[in-house]
Amino acid sequence: MSADRGVIRGASVRGKKTEYVSLSIPLSIAKEVDELIEELGYWPSRSAFAREAILEKIREERRRLREIREADEDAPSTRREPPGD
Repeated sequence: MSADRGVIRGASVRGKKTEYVSLSIPLSIAKEVDELIEELGYWPSRSAFAREAILEKIREERRRLREIREADEDAPSTRREPPGD
């Protein structure tokens, strides 16, 4: 998949061009998001909700990867030395 596929060029933010992509979600999920937005009034839009949810998931998975890598580094080696003479 091309990195530029679906990229939308946006306005400058702090002197940097911001690029966006469009994502599709099932309508049932969009309705759930809309209900939360209306009930809680915290997010101004579906996009704001999705951006926050995605960033939260990215942090969670990066933390999980760090834990896996650290566990792998701390695990005793399973590599066996060839038998000696």
